[in-house]
Amino acid sequence: MDCLKAKARREEFQYMSYRDMLTTLYNRNKYIQVVDSAQGKTVRRTGVAYIDISIRQMTVMVTKLVTS
Repeated sequence: MDCLKAKARREEFQYMSYRDMLTTLYNRNKYIQVVDSAQGKTVRRTGVAYIDISIRQMTVMVTKLVTS
């Protein structure tokens, strides 16, 4: 029983480490993982969205990178 609880806890931490808890969108850690896994591969189209949400201001910056 303890092994099942420990496994569930690890899976929960894994999920939390790659997701924003407010929006459930992927966070910077997931972005870094994806970029690292793409190194050495040919990437034709890549899009990156940076969203900063705060109480006083909302800034949305979308950058589209296209490489051939």
